[in-house]
Amino acid sequence: MKKTVTIGIVCLIVGLMSFPTIGTSKLKPSTQSWEQGDTLYVGGTGPNNYSIIQHAVDNASNGDTVFVYNGIYSEYFPNVSYDYHACVDIKTSITLQGEEKDHTIINGSGRYDVISIHANNVIITGFTIQHGGTPETNAYGRGIHNPGWDNLIITDTIIVENKLGFLIYYDATDIQIFNNSVHDNEEGITIWNGATAVDVYDNDIFDNNNGVTLEYNIDQCYIHHNMITDNGRGVYLSTLGENIIEYNHIEHNNRGISAVDSKGTIQYNNIINNTNQAIVSKAVTLLTIPLALRFRQQWNNNYWSDWDSTEKRPIDGYVELYIIFWLPHFPTPIPIPVKIGQLPTLQYDRNPVIDPYDIT
Repeated sequence: MKKTVTIGIVCLIVGLMSFPTIGTSKLKPSTQSWEQGDTLYVGGTGPNNYSIIQHAVDNASNGDTVFVYNGIYSEYFPNVSYDYHACVDIKTSITLQGEEKDHTIINGSGRYDVISIHANNVIITGFTIQHGGTPETNAYGRGIHNPGWDNLIITDTIIVENKLGFLIYYDATDIQIFNNSVHDNEEGITIWNGATAVDVYDNDIFDNNNGVTLEYNIDQCYIHHNMITDNGRGVYLSTLGENIIEYNHIEHNNRGISAVDSKGTIQYNNIINNTNQAIVSKAVTLLTIPLALRFRQQWNNNYWSDWDSTEKRPIDGYVELYIIFWLPHFPTPIPIPVKIGQLPTLQYDRNPVIDPYDIT
């Protein structure tokens, strides 16, 4: 082989994903649900090495590891055998391991997706994943795309210059995204439309239009211990699920936290020197105002760089008022919302702290 491979171990425990333990043996799923698999190599010079990542992935079985040596891999497969037109389309439960994240690069060339997931129990680690529908183009490409598959670990990876860095959605559950650098994407990490139990932690998320987005029916997601800096919006929430945003360092974003028609718990964060520290908004019809006002964020024990007091800190917001007109249409009338005004509203962090947290 090209060189001795030193890889870590990531275990799946009792059907759920656990924290990875970095050691000196091969990075592989545990034998809890799989037999120990084989290792297939890409980019090496010895026998049984592949030159194209997808060819190795296609020949891997559940539990196998596909190890990719340093290099730039720009293969792209637009033919009908690959559902989502990606550089790498994963359809078996494997570990995809790069040799060194700074030097093992999967390059989307600005077209569609870089990696698409179509299997449960997948681990991705050790890559730079770039140019999946770059922000400068109109291509709708993702760095890592998971449309509804469970038990996914993504770690020790650089996600850069994609249209969407991560897109996790539909009924995807038990996802861990940790120890990654996510920067210079139009959207950083997007959790959308039905995903649950997504754990996002220890990531460096910067210079994206949106850093972390939770939108449409997201529940039980945990966003914690991330550095979220220099984004357009650091955290964008538009979901009524019970999600927790805590112990993040949110600094120098245009908007630190933006909550739209949302609820959840926001606590123990450092919210520092953002152009707009936080804003809340709701869009309601006249008949639903009492119900809508019940759904609020729970702000508690955050550090605010512009608030040197333990008295409750106000969080500005507004309510947009709409009335619904019905357009006659067979068989079902079409609702037409018309905005009739806007009212100010306030929420409060009732227990702000006066010293920032040590978030590492």
